[in-house]
Amino acid sequence: MDVANNNKDEQLSLEASSHLFKKMGNYDTKVIANVLKKGKRLPLLRLDRCNIDNQKVKPITDALRQQALVESLDLSDNRISLLGAREIAGALSINNTLQHLKLDSNPIGDDGLAVILAALKSGCGLKSLYLSDCSITERGATSLATMLEHNKTLITLHINSNVIGPVGSKSLAKSLSRNSSLRQLSMYNCNVSEESAKSILSKLEKGKLSLTNLFMPSNPITPQTMDSIKSVMAKRALLEKQRRLKEDASNIINQEVEKMVSLKLKETNDQTKKQLEDKLKNLGKKEEEMHSKEKHLTKNQSELQNKMQAFEKKIALEKDRKEKEKEKEKEREEREKEEREKEKEKEKEKEKEGKVKPDKSESSGSSIKMRRKKNGDTTTIVLAGDKSNDKSAMMEYFISVVDDLDIISDNEYEKTVSGSIVIDGKKVSFTLVKTSENDKYSRLRALQYEAADAAIVVYTVTDRMTFEDVTFQWLPEINFMGKIPIFLSGMHSDKRNNPPTASEVTEEEGKQLATTITAKVFCEPNCAEDFRKMMSLMHKSMKKK
Repeated sequence: MDVANNNKDEQLSLEASSHLFKKMGNYDTKVIANVLKKGKRLPLLRLDRCNIDNQKVKPITDALRQQALVESLDLSDNRISLLGAREIAGALSINNTLQHLKLDSNPIGDDGLAVILAALKSGCGLKSLYLSDCSITERGATSLATMLEHNKTLITLHINSNVIGPVGSKSLAKSLSRNSSLRQLSMYNCNVSEESAKSILSKLEKGKLSLTNLFMPSNPITPQTMDSIKSVMAKRALLEKQRRLKEDASNIINQEVEKMVSLKLKETNDQTKKQLEDKLKNLGKKEEEMHSKEKHLTKNQSELQNKMQAFEKKIALEKDRKEKEKEKEKEREEREKEEREKEKEKEKEKEKEGKVKPDKSESSGSSIKMRRKKNGDTTTIVLAGDKSNDKSAMMEYFISVVDDLDIISDNEYEKTVSGSIVIDGKKVSFTLVKTSENDKYSRLRALQYEAADAAIVVYTVTDRMTFEDVTFQWLPEINFMGKIPIFLSGMHSDKRNNPPTASEVTEEEGKQLATTITAKVFCEPNCAEDFRKMMSLMHKSMKKK
């Protein structure tokens, strides 16, 4: 009986590990812990809204203590309190991989916060910490301020919807001048006092703070102070951009200097060599001339032999690589064929039972296979993001501006359309793939990323959650399958209020995020012509690279 149970747990562990980008709340935390202990690297482990309490979180923290390879962990909207916070703090003090931790909407309170802060003081390498709506009061905010004075790794901190009050906000404002690592701070609806806000503003104006992004709406702060803070942050963003431009210019200059020095050395060496050859010719000694020619010939023969060996080795490696690629392609085709056959069998069974009609849509396997060929005739771009209507709007813009339109596939898990756009007087072919945001198609998305030349990540400017998920879910998911150019697009900007509300994303925030993630193009298209300009910028950026 014990052997049977172990086999069952092993099967569940393998099944859970295959859902690389899924929200894994349907699995027992012990099963998930078994997967983590086997060394499977996960860029993001989502366990939000999974009804996890202090007991259920323990297997996950035990796996983290054993150096589980998890970079981002989302435990928001659960039932973790003081005991669970102690388990998490113990894991943070040991694990070297975890960089981003999300604990929003958990009743950890001031005491739970204290044990987590103790781990941060002890040298934990955490870069992002989300503690919104965690029942933190003035006492907890004071402890948080003490931690910030010593921590040198934390870059992002969110403490929204915690009543830290005037005393807590004053302590935080005082500690910020002693912290050199924090770049992003969000204190939405925290009862931050006018005095604390002015203190932060004064330090920002004097250049004593490292912050580049400060978010403090829905607090008892006068509009004049808020406007001043926004103005200072805008200036800091401009200075940061100028600094980066100077740094890039300096790097370019250094590269050019190195090239010039290299050319000068080569020219000097050539001149020296020529002088030596002239002296040898003037000596008039045939024996030495013959010896020199023989040595030169031997050297050339040796170099030629080495080049031939290297060329033969390169051919052998290329042949071996192609054979391996053929084997992998064959395995992929077999897996896709099996999945299509299983899907057909399910449809036939449903058809017999009279529940559904057969689906006449094309399978995604063939379209992905076709795109995977990746020849030079077309550029394949995938659309990723939280909301389907954002990606649909982007697809409609594409259809309205292209010539030679061809709808390759259109079903519930993807829509693939190809066409050409005239850019600088030349026709350029594009293939646009709309992915499904549904977790059950995460493995299919992985194939779509692998077959793509670039990706556009979209978010809704009137929904801040879709904006935060750009860095928390979609970027780790895309980058896990390999580095491809990423572009950023905010949708429905015409529906944004003026001035924007707290739940809306401003254009400046979008540009700041694009700079942070090194996205070469950022746009908020509202019509087909905007989209045409965006595609032109994207094509030129990819062509330069």
